[in-house]
Amino acid sequence: MTEPILPLASDFPPAREEEWRRLVERALRGRGLESLVSRTDDDIAVEPLYTPADAAGEEGLPGSFPALRGARAAGNLPAGWEVRQLHRHPDPEVAAAEIAEDLARGVHSVLLRLDRRFTRGGETPDGTVLLDAADLAPILAACRQAGAGLALDPGRDIGRVAALLRERTAFGPTIELGADPLGAALCGEHPTPEEALAATAEIVPSLAQQPGIGRLLCASGLPWHDAGASEAQELAATLATAIAYMRLLTEAGLAPEQAAGRIGLRLAADPDIFATSAKLRVARRLWAQVMRHCGIGDVAPHLHAVTAPRVMTRRDPWTNMLRVTAAVLAAALGGADAVTALPFDHAIGLPDRFARRIARNTQLVLLLESRLHHPIDPLGGSWFAGRFADELAHRAWDLLRRIEAEGGMARALHRGRIQEEVLAVRERRLHDLARGRVLLVGVSRFADLEEAPRQAPAPDLARLRARRDAAPIAVPSGERPKIRTLAPMRLAEPFERLRDRSDAFFDCTGRRPTVLLLRLGRPAACIGPATLARNLFEAGGLAVAEAPADGPEAAAYDPTAHPLVTLCVGEEALAERASALARRLRDESALRVHLAGEGPADAFDAVLGEEIDALALLEDAWRAIEEAAR
Repeated sequence: MTEPILPLASDFPPAREEEWRRLVERALRGRGLESLVSRTDDDIAVEPLYTPADAAGEEGLPGSFPALRGARAAGNLPAGWEVRQLHRHPDPEVAAAEIAEDLARGVHSVLLRLDRRFTRGGETPDGTVLLDAADLAPILAACRQAGAGLALDPGRDIGRVAALLRERTAFGPTIELGADPLGAALCGEHPTPEEALAATAEIVPSLAQQPGIGRLLCASGLPWHDAGASEAQELAATLATAIAYMRLLTEAGLAPEQAAGRIGLRLAADPDIFATSAKLRVARRLWAQVMRHCGIGDVAPHLHAVTAPRVMTRRDPWTNMLRVTAAVLAAALGGADAVTALPFDHAIGLPDRFARRIARNTQLVLLLESRLHHPIDPLGGSWFAGRFADELAHRAWDLLRRIEAEGGMARALHRGRIQEEVLAVRERRLHDLARGRVLLVGVSRFADLEEAPRQAPAPDLARLRARRDAAPIAVPSGERPKIRTLAPMRLAEPFERLRDRSDAFFDCTGRRPTVLLLRLGRPAACIGPATLARNLFEAGGLAVAEAPADGPEAAAYDPTAHPLVTLCVGEEALAERASALARRLRDESALRVHLAGEGPADAFDAVLGEEIDALALLEDAWRAIEEAAR
């Protein structure tokens, strides 16, 4: 006789939304439920609770229009997504060896970033240097031996790279040219979008007929995301770019269905799991809508997700492992066809063998052990995921229609409105970072001033430089861009610049400027203010020392040892004493006296709180320290 399944749920009364709201309002102590609502960069409200009433419209089924729930009815089974490893070592022989090692250890395909600077006469490469077809041969051989595909990121040098591909003596791996002329123009590699498109149009007809060449063009959202774009802005720019490429390919003689199959979509994946997964799902939905407007049948898009460079940090780079893992998870939940996980030391320079191993194994563990690809649509049926994706789709579609109304992406780039809107979002995000609403563990919070810096491998460029100088490649003159370009940013950069100043100060003096935290009040009451102050100042590269306000450090205050002082006051009753102590410290030549906790604001240079502009306060502190040191 089998035991019945315990009816655990029946032992509890039914949960009612009204009861939940009553309990939450009691816990909030006077604050309304609206205090729990957050808003994204696209002004999409994220509610604390979703119910069946919030369910979005018809999501369709996996593999059917509008493809929100997946491009295939069976999901990504049986193989899952394609693990596509980034390689960018300047020396093509070294790059080929590293590629062979990664392919032998589980990587499925390769994303090869080609150099843009060194080939044109610059001092340092920013990718793999291909001076002639012989440089490409060992890379092709490594991919051919493993039966792996090769995706290129050629930048501006589309014509020269196409010529190298035509010189191949053996075919084997399927090659994606990955040309993104509009993205290159946005980054300042072409004077105008029209020139970029024209240069691409010249090589498309011949390459389209060449065996072994797969997707020719890549509509990439990475330049937009790197510059600070929101999810809707990145989606709209990517789809508008894809539409421009559809026109280019059809004008070159390809049928619309063929043209759609020769274009790939590349999107950034960041640690915001739900926003990233929604972005990938919406990309399929918008692509399906564009295909219908073009009169094309069911042509599934190829979605390539790359973990976002803008969230990577140089300081405490080990925390990047967590960011990359969350980003890969988001890409898997969103149904990406291929995923590139950046090495955790990507922001520092070239990865070493260990960093490449962690990057590939992060994906392999999630794919082969966690089996994230087995559920057909992991987010299907979620009221929140459906509502969020629906609102994101409408915002992105409205922006896409506006770009098309301006004449398409090329003309929109000339007008500059989309660039201005991206920069506005970028400034808001930096504003939130400065006020602690966006956190970067190890950088803007919980910084370790004693961490040993990680050094990137230094490649030997002598042989490449000698070859380049012996037979220089003709490159176009450096005509200035005629559109507003967007430069990449990393969120950590403002705090990293402060840490760099701290290192320079240490190299000159043998010590770091120190902030003295004086605890005034019961120890337990001072823990919160002291922790807040320590996190803030250490994030700016300032060392911290703590002492009680009635101890010898305060009685014999030395401004040369502690130019900055923060009073950590845990009780309101001590406000007058804190004010008097602040006046004494200032009379004894303290450069800045701050308050953390309870006290009169007018007696201090600044009051530390959750909403304070930490970057502005730290910049002011460093100016005072450096002026005093002169």
